[in-house]
Amino acid sequence: MRLLLTCSALECGLSDFWGAGDDDLSDDPADARALLAELLVESAGLLLGIEGACARWTQRWQALRHRLRSSGKGTDAAPGARPGDADKESTTGHQRNGARPACAPEQWDGYPQFHDFADHALRNHPATSDDNIDRLLLDVAHPEGFRFYALRPEAYAEPARRWAAVHGQRAGCAWVIGLRTIGSTLGAVVTAVLRQCGITAQLLTLRPRGSPFDRHYAVSGRVNQRLRASGARFLIADEGPGLSGSSFGGAVRWLEGLGIASASIALMPSWDPPAERLSHTVVAARWAGFEKFAATPPQPPVAGALDLSAGQWRAAFPPALPVPVWAQQERAKFLDPSGQVLFKYAGLGDYGREAFQRSRLLARAGVTVAAAYEGDGWLRMPRLQAQPLLRQDFQSAAWAEWAGNYLAFRSCELRLRESLSEPAPELRLMAETNVRLLTGHEWRRAAEMLPGPVTLVDGRMLPQEFAWHQGRCLKFDAIDHCDDHFFPGPSDPAWDLAMVRIELGHPVAEAVMAQYVRRSGDIGVHQRLPWYLVAYAAFRCASAEFAQELVGEPDQQWFLAIKRRTLRQLHSLAEIPSATVEAEAA
Repeated sequence: MRLLLTCSALECGLSDFWGAGDDDLSDDPADARALLAELLVESAGLLLGIEGACARWTQRWQALRHRLRSSGKGTDAAPGARPGDADKESTTGHQRNGARPACAPEQWDGYPQFHDFADHALRNHPATSDDNIDRLLLDVAHPEGFRFYALRPEAYAEPARRWAAVHGQRAGCAWVIGLRTIGSTLGAVVTAVLRQCGITAQLLTLRPRGSPFDRHYAVSGRVNQRLRASGARFLIADEGPGLSGSSFGGAVRWLEGLGIASASIALMPSWDPPAERLSHTVVAARWAGFEKFAATPPQPPVAGALDLSAGQWRAAFPPALPVPVWAQQERAKFLDPSGQVLFKYAGLGDYGREAFQRSRLLARAGVTVAAAYEGDGWLRMPRLQAQPLLRQDFQSAAWAEWAGNYLAFRSCELRLRESLSEPAPELRLMAETNVRLLTGHEWRRAAEMLPGPVTLVDGRMLPQEFAWHQGRCLKFDAIDHCDDHFFPGPSDPAWDLAMVRIELGHPVAEAVMAQYVRRSGDIGVHQRLPWYLVAYAAFRCASAEFAQELVGEPDQQWFLAIKRRTLRQLHSLAEIPSATVEAEAA
């Protein structure tokens, strides 16, 4: 799987790879951008087992290396990168995978891994050096569909074949437009399948710009001219639509602005939601009229499994306390037909493997149950007869000691760097923005942002996440919230301690912190905690407000209660004037 993710990183700037921003580059197939796009398509062919893809991949790679050697352009920056680009994507992952020397493509979980092969080939090429290679790479956001939503690249092969069956006789040629980083992978799969069906197809990737709720595209005049004159049909591939559908809508609007008929445009989304689910009014009004070929839905790891995703687990495992669910943010989960084995999606390739390794570490420490790696991103774990903790259970000294030991263990064993760091810029921006929007007051406490350790925090120290099993406490959801797409990501252990304080109360938090300090030796956490209390309260309140707008009853009322509770806490922690608090309460 690393191939498709890493190639996306290499070509993340393929946005307008035919030359946007670099008009001195020719349209010759030897152009590095075109070669990278072709490399992606042949990589997708390898994934799909298309005959001849391996030989063509080797040819493309050799041609790209030659291009890098012969052109000064090859050592300036990643293809398509534009310095100072405000819309440049940045990585949210917690580490960069180390390269291992390799002489041939590897296989893992059925996905070709050319990351090591490509890295080895470049670093051993006489025209390149480590410094030059580093300038060829860009950090990009991890593709959420592959990482969180059980989306497989092959899911776009079948809709591509359906499109070819409908349009193949009169298609002539086709342009496949992949949106965002993940679109470079999905578009490559579609392009490879179309070529296998005998259709002349080319790949273009674009990065949306503007507000997430009103996307648009900045495309060079040369690309626009090329597409306008192509007489081709267009397929737009993306993992969306998301909340608004504006990434698809903006792409259609851009193509129609070139004079391309809407009948020549087809969408390839990961799902086809009802139009009323989309918040962008123009896109929602047109959604039903778009020609769409949706991806194959995620399949359970075993036949006949019961779907527990999107809150459906509450019927199979009734919680002791009300647990609000934001369905769109849940990972896929299934219960096997025997009812004794649970499958949870942890991410394709390295993402799932890293989650599996964390589960082994935590299981050995007695924190959670051991998971087995099922392949294709799925973890398998046994169903337990456990007793959920009640509110009064958290007041015991035994639980406080257990929780303090647990957070100290994470701080020491899952630490990412030895040096201390201040809160990440994204976390600071989140806190300051949410405090301003929620309270109407500015909050900037730079003096309180003290450096601390950076670790893979738990991120879910919530009452429903704990249970008694065979005389000991267990923590559920301890594996992946440290590295998901919600805040805080890898962070200071003070985040988890702040969560205990806000979710379970001050006396419990004091006892947990005392045990944490005794076991970890992190005596500075007392000084760091005030900033993280405000940051967590702002995050929790804002996320509850957002979820409240998207869910139905009874979850809507539960999220509303969370919002009201954490807003009061936020006012107090951020020291908002009491008159403002009273006015807002009224």
